[in-house]
Amino acid sequence: MNIKTLIVEDDPLARKRIESLLKLDPKIEIAGSCQDGEAAVAAISRKNPDLVFLDIQLPKMDGFEVLKSIDPKRIPQIIFATAFDQYAVKAFDHHAIDFLLKPFDDQRFFTALAAAKERILRNDSETISDRVQALLAYLKREEVFLKRILIKADNRIHIIPVEDIQWFEADGYNIKIFNLTESFKLRKTMKEIEQKLDPRIFLRIHRSYIINMDYIKEIQEWFKGDYLVILKSGKKLTISKNYYRKVISRLRQ
Repeated sequence: MNIKTLIVEDDPLARKRIESLLKLDPKIEIAGSCQDGEAAVAAISRKNPDLVFLDIQLPKMDGFEVLKSIDPKRIPQIIFATAFDQYAVKAFDHHAIDFLLKPFDDQRFFTALAAAKERILRNDSETISDRVQALLAYLKREEVFLKRILIKADNRIHIIPVEDIQWFEADGYNIKIFNLTESFKLRKTMKEIEQKLDPRIFLRIHRSYIINMDYIKEIQEWFKGDYLVILKSGKKLTISKNYYRKVISRLRQ
């Protein structure tokens, strides 16, 4: 019996490494690979894989959102790949969900793969579905606003505390994140990131800007009904007319 396996990983090097390791096992049939969450949902529904290597930090939809979008009766065996902190690792352990903590070595990879193959041979699809649903329910109960953002760049994962971020700025199909000293690019939309930010701290002032209110120094009138936010760093950002009343109302609270 060949085990149809799907790789969901946005990092090209990580994706290639997983594929090369899987090819060492003659029982594995690689059904394809995906680089973002939306493509993963479509591929899982279309190809019905037995096993999925699922990165958590994905563009468009993260790994948890992918699982929420799949029919619970069709959830395959899952091996998460994560650079998350110990909180997430404990959640996986508690619900007996396999994971690879990045960076992982070959031995850890094959240990996780062997366990997944054994479960597939036992045909415990109902059990994995129950465990995944329990994990998602647990994460939903514990859900809080973002405390940190993980950015993959230069073969490293940058961990950015949200409290250090001055503003977010739209940049095509991405957003730019500006903290006190650096800027980073994240493959998310403004709407997606806004939904995950604490509204008591972050404020949308323009379709292209979300700011951290703790860094506001003052507001100035500008041009044709628009206003400028002056940050403590000296950076100036436009408040559009459509957002002005909401901005002033929020700052008065």
